[in-house]
Amino acid sequence: MAEFQFPIGIVCEKHRDASRNGCTFPPLAECREAWSQRYGATKWDTDMIDWGEEEQPTVKPKPKVVVEPKPEPPVPKLYRRY
Repeated sequence: MAEFQFPIGIVCEKHRDASRNGCTFPPLAECREAWSQRYGATKWDTDMIDWGEEEQPTVKPKPKVVVEPKPEPPVPKLYRRY
């Protein structure tokens, strides 16, 4: 594991193996604080407090769609030849 520093002042750990790469970040509150110190106050899109928290989305119920069956095509009349 190697450590590296982002330009906003947080230290992350870099992970590598034969099939994947990844990073471990400090807690979300620390990252946001470092961002605010460098770029000023920010209004965040979510109210998350820490990484991995699921924000409860407001789900609007979908309207029920009633599908009426298609009418069957008319059966052609058979004519007899005399």
